[in-house]
Amino acid sequence: IPTPAVINIVRPGWQMHELIGTNMNISHQGLLIRDESGTIKMRQASSMTETHRVIETSLVEYLARYRGHTSIKGIQILKLESPAS
Repeated sequence: IPTPAVINIVRPGWQMHELIGTNMNISHQGLLIRDESGTIKMRQASSMTETHRVIETSLVEYLARYRGHTSIKGIQILKLESPAS
């Protein structure tokens, strides 16, 4: 996985109409970075209501929480590059 990159958690047709007026295809987004040891971390806004801060979690640990979750259909990774000078 290239870093830095943007990761999207894909949930096609996620039923959010009653809460926000529309359904969604992306339920969460984060930034992937590689730490000094080579571990890929996901920097993200915490979805825990008591936290409300930016946190860093191992990508493997984050994805493991959602293994087998029926509404999540995949992830999308978008490589970030500097514009050519």
